[in-house]
Amino acid sequence: MPGRPSPLAGPRRLARIGALGGASMLLATGAHVAAGGRLPSLAVLLVTGFLVGLVATTLTARRCRLGRLVVALAIEQALLHLVFDAISMPGGCPGGMAGGHAAAMTGCLTGGQVAAAGPDLGMLLAHGIATLATAWLLARGERLVWDLCERAVRAAGAAPTVRVRRPRPGRAVPGPVLRSTHVAEAAEPRGPPAHAWSA
Repeated sequence: MPGRPSPLAGPRRLARIGALGGASMLLATGAHVAAGGRLPSLAVLLVTGFLVGLVATTLTARRCRLGRLVVALAIEQALLHLVFDAISMPGGCPGGMAGGHAAAMTGCLTGGQVAAAGPDLGMLLAHGIATLATAWLLARGERLVWDLCERAVRAAGAAPTVRVRRPRPGRAVPGPVLRSTHVAEAAEPRGPPAHAWSA
């Protein structure tokens, strides 16, 4: 149906892509900075944002439900965490980063040995809660967009059709009755036959 509102095309699809990609980037950079990491450069943010946008474009080709969003966001957060950590390392160990943040996903080479520290459970828990909350909000937004489009389609299908009002057949009006203006002369009274009196 031409003009049918759909979440899979048009501005609604672009809004869904922007919401998913933007939430992924904000969640990753916010968690990275809050845990003691440095904010990546603008070039890094642009490249990673472009890649996240491609992932969001692929995911929004279908309806994104809560489970799918949780899995996608968790994988994206882990990958972006590794990328941001690798870029933040000037050479060896990240000097200005929190110990738990650096050791959660990476190791540090010192003197030819790997100093591997266990992951900070508090940081991992915070990452998990933030990921779940973001996925829940995105799922709510998805549900709202799809519900609005379905209502619009139903309203368009239930719209009353334009009825062509036909003129009601009027009553037959009798035409003018033609009356003759000629007045018939009154007939003379008839009496007995004339020959009967003469006899």
